[in-house]
Amino acid sequence: MLTDELEQRAGEVGAQTDVFYTFPKESIFGKYKTKVAANFSYWGGLEATFNEDLSYEAEFIGSGDRYFRDINFEIKNRWTKSFRSVLTFQNVIADKGVVLGGPLGVQGDINASIGVIEGTYSFSGSRSVRVVAQHLWTEDDRKNWAGGVVEYNFNSHLNLYFADSYNYGGEGEIHYYNIGGSYSKGRTRFSMNYGRQRGGLICVGGVCRFVPESNGLSASLAVTF
Repeated sequence: MLTDELEQRAGEVGAQTDVFYTFPKESIFGKYKTKVAANFSYWGGLEATFNEDLSYEAEFIGSGDRYFRDINFEIKNRWTKSFRSVLTFQNVIADKGVVLGGPLGVQGDINASIGVIEGTYSFSGSRSVRVVAQHLWTEDDRKNWAGGVVEYNFNSHLNLYFADSYNYGGEGEIHYYNIGGSYSKGRTRFSMNYGRQRGGLICVGGVCRFVPESNGLSASLAVTF
C-alpha cells in the first residue's frame, strides 16, 4: 500500500513462534505437572524503494520499520488439588502511531515490561476465588501501572469481582476502580459493572475500539446463537 506524503508503506511482514514444555509429575517444580510456555512475535513493514511515479520495489522479507514486537513467558503450576498459580512476564515494543492510529514513527515507540501473578483456590463444589496482581513498567506514554483483581465464583453461573488499576509516574496519579459481576445460563450471559473506565484503545477478546474516559454504571446482555 502506497500512502500519502507523510509515510509510504509497501506491505507488512510478521512472524510468531511458540514453545511449550510440561515437566513430569513429582519434579522439583511441584507435585503436579508444571507447564512452561514462551512466545515471540514480530510485525514490521517491508523494506522498499519508492519512485517519483508512485511505483515502488519492495523486498520480499527485509529490514523495514518495526511496528510491534512481543516476548513473553508463562509458568502454570498446580500446587495442590485446590490451589494453582500462573506467573507471566511480557516485554512489548509497539509503534504508538500504528497501535493508536496516526503517522508511522511520529509518536515514537512504547517499550513496556509487564509482570503478572495469578492464584486460584477452589472450594468444595464449584466455588472458587481468584486473585491477580500485575504491574507495568515504562518510561513512555502514560508511565507505570499497577493493578489487581479479586474474583469470587459462587458456582459456574454467578461471579462477583473487584478490580483496580492505578496509573502513576506521569503528570497525575489516578485509580480506575471497578466492581461488578455476571450471571450465565445456557447461551445467555448478563453482566453489570460500576466504576471508572480509562479512555483509549480497549481490547477484549481480540476486538479493539477507542472509548472515552467515563464514570458510571454499565450493563450488557450477550446471547450466543
